Amino acid sequence: MSQKTNRVIKMVFTLKSGKSIVVSMNEEQAFSIYEQWVNFIPKENNDVSKIKIDKKKDNVIIETVGILLSEISAIQMVENQFSKN
Repeated sequence: MSQKTNRVIKMVFTLKSGKSIVVSMNEEQAFSIYEQWVNFIPKENNDVSKIKIDKKKDNVIIETVGILLSEISAIQMVENQFSKN
């Protein structure tokens, strides 16, 4: 029987301003956000399409990030590896 693993991915969003936002999330959400960005086509100059990322602990939201898709210039995704010691 195969057990599905859900890796934690660290995403680095580089904004057009040069600033970066780093967020860790599950793999499914990370690839969903990446696909939204890759397929984003602004409808007008003032397009306010955005992604919302919620970080939860014990089913309680402890952090929320909203990023305008039009402001992202690059996304880097890396498996979040950390020691359990």
